[in-house]
Amino acid sequence: MDKNDKEMIELFRAVGVRELESIKLNKAFLPGANSLEARQFAFTKTEVLKFAETDKSKIMVVKTIIPIKILDILEFSDDVDPNIFKNGVITVQPEKQDLFNKAIISIEFLERIDEFNGI
Repeated sequence: MDKNDKEMIELFRAVGVRELESIKLNKAFLPGANSLEARQFAFTKTEVLKFAETDKSKIMVVKTIIPIKILDILEFSDDVDPNIFKNGVITVQPEKQDLFNKAIISIEFLERIDEFNGI
């Protein structure tokens, strides 16, 4: 995967404290204790904020930018919480995590969402 590919896409994820610390430390999205192995990403910040309202453990919206062509090797679903994720989600399965993480152009910590969760 060429990180200089001109066509990029932004993906968004709401994360909890442990995952946030892991992302900051590793500059990657890695599975951790008490979490699913796969990682799911939304196409909009609005959708992850709406999801965070249903999961009180989420404290931060994280944006990552990847080459758009990497989507061809990832799983798309429009069956995951379709009332929240109206555009569907991208799932990065464990066997694709290394490739996904190597393709990351940037990771940005966008917005604390603890005001939604009463923290």
